Amino acid sequence: MCAAMRAHSLASRRKSNGGSRPIRVSQTDTGQIDRQLGATDIRPGPGGSASSCVHGRRRPRSLAAMRRKGSCLCGALTYEVEGDFDGVWMCHCSNCRKASGGTGNTIVIVPRERFHWLSGEDHRVTYTLRPTYTITRCKTCGTPLPAEEDEHNVFLTAGTLDDPLGAGIKNHIFYGSRADWERDGDGARYFVERSSGPECGAMSHGGLYVNVQP
Repeated sequence: MCAAMRAHSLASRRKSNGGSRPIRVSQTDTGQIDRQLGATDIRPGPGGSASSCVHGRRRPRSLAAMRRKGSCLCGALTYEVEGDFDGVWMCHCSNCRKASGGTGNTIVIVPRERFHWLSGEDHRVTYTLRPTYTITRCKTCGTPLPAEEDEHNVFLTAGTLDDPLGAGIKNHIFYGSRADWERDGDGARYFVERSSGPECGAMSHGGLYVNVQP
């Protein structure tokens, strides 16, 4: 994974430790907020996002109760993450394109205390491609999982999640380095599944299929 995401997480920690600039509180901080404000109920709303009830009609639910699971392609690696996240980071640099074989790496930054291996922690191999770039993969199927980790965060590849995240892409980095083919060509078509099946007329702003044609 490229150093830019590590630099972002480091800058965020420095800012939260006495920086003079305002700090934006994200959904990843909801555990601390819950502890400070007391127990309001947090449970998935539409699209898997969290909503709270302050009227006492629902039972309190902690961050630990909101869990999502994920795995590699062959199933040797499985994990669980706690809580909600405010979005996905996508890196379009040339290193991430080669490592993923696609448009780049999509990453969810997970605090270490909220990431738990269920199986296969010792079934991984890490490749150090250069001093500022490493990638960890399953020994059997090659799935990058996680992309990288440090003492504070696990940089989780979003495509390995088996459960809905309830959030979209929040930041694109190295967007100026994106591939020239990373765009729709003239007459590009969208299909719900295979190209022999139903076609989608368009994509809505929220990422939902609309105008599905038989």
